[in-house]
Amino acid sequence: MRCPARRCAAVVIQGLHKGGLRRKMAAQDWEVRRMTRDDIAGATALTRRVGWSNDADEWRRLLEWEPEGCYCVAGEVKGEPALIGTVTTTVYDDALAWVGMMLVDPQYRRQGIATALLSTCLRALYARGIARVMLDATDAGLPLYRAFGFRELYRVHMWRGRATEFFGPRARRLRAADMGAVIAYDEQRFGAQRGRVLLRLQAEYPRWSWVDRDARGRVQGYLLARSRGDEVIIGPWLHDSPWGAKVLLHTALGAVRGRMTQVHLPDRNLAATPLAGDYSLHHVGHTTRMIWREVDPLPDQPAAIFAIASPATG
Repeated sequence: MRCPARRCAAVVIQGLHKGGLRRKMAAQDWEVRRMTRDDIAGATALTRRVGWSNDADEWRRLLEWEPEGCYCVAGEVKGEPALIGTVTTTVYDDALAWVGMMLVDPQYRRQGIATALLSTCLRALYARGIARVMLDATDAGLPLYRAFGFRELYRVHMWRGRATEFFGPRARRLRAADMGAVIAYDEQRFGAQRGRVLLRLQAEYPRWSWVDRDARGRVQGYLLARSRGDEVIIGPWLHDSPWGAKVLLHTALGAVRGRMTQVHLPDRNLAATPLAGDYSLHHVGHTTRMIWREVDPLPDQPAAIFAIASPATG
């Protein structure tokens, strides 16, 4: 008898209906379709119903990065039209695709919606020949992803706290002229080219972007931050040394002092967690980083990656 992982992978690879995957839900049909900008308000409302805090700006960026790779299911909530399921993909050339924002409205769970959404995006990514597919899974999502053949790599821990002013050395502000060197630096350490993501974040939040370059001008690290309502999200945050990483974090927390701040730290970087504790941040949860099928993980440099960009994009 074939295992569930192999069974699900076979379904994905053999294909689904080109017009979208249809299933019967009570007395109502639903269909997986591509998301559009008109769905941003509905997607944002869905994140609130499931208890997540992602805002419309984040949905807008995800759609603009991958307009053909974001999917949704529409239905009704309290008698009104609403999105009841979503999933996004972000592709980094042929090396990597990231699955994110897998959400299903609580009243519609266990009806096959998440399975249909994941099947749809995996089939599309497989057809494009993407070398590897990865994601950050909540504990609730682990059984679904395991059934599709995803396997665990490590955990990413979320730390949160109110930023305060600190005295000490400061990193310098990252400018648009730095971005070429920063993108090249990031590709070597992240393991894939994600320049469009970094360019967008730096352009939207230039006041919350910092870089560290040595005496010869070579990039040694950088940190980007962004707002989500009243909260600040730190990441990506990379550096070649714990001391330099601390200066970047120190600079960022000083710049956003007084605001609630969160950062997602991969547990493979043993120096990241002590730094978060040094600045009065508190552990509030985790996700599990996973990869689809028996392929090699990214050729990254774990010791340089202090914080990920986001669970939605890696």
